[in-house]
Amino acid sequence: MSVWTTDELDGIGNAEELRLTTRRPDGTLRKPVTIWVIRHGDDLYVRSYRGPGGAWYHHAREHREGRVQAAGVDKDVTFADANHGLEGRPDMRSPLRQGFLYCIDMPTDISFPG
Repeated sequence: MSVWTTDELDGIGNAEELRLTTRRPDGTLRKPVTIWVIRHGDDLYVRSYRGPGGAWYHHAREHREGRVQAAGVDKDVTFADANHGLEGRPDMRSPLRQGFLYCIDMPTDISFPG
């Protein structure tokens, strides 16, 4: 598995938002959504303010593949469950204090609650 480069992590983490697109079963991409992103170490996390009711969340949980774009980075990703131990950390609640926390791995990883 490839990893995020330091420049990619810095760029996306500083951007605070990214465009997230989930992949359909036939491999085509759905309409992108703009979503907050949080960098924690070498990982990127996103939240669904609608929780499991969000359309992108539902599709990402079902198919686990998509694409992210931010700060000049345009990468295919996979969606993975997030570490629930991070939920209560103050640095992981900003900029969105409610919703579910998910992690993005590279070039095929974003995290979800288990």
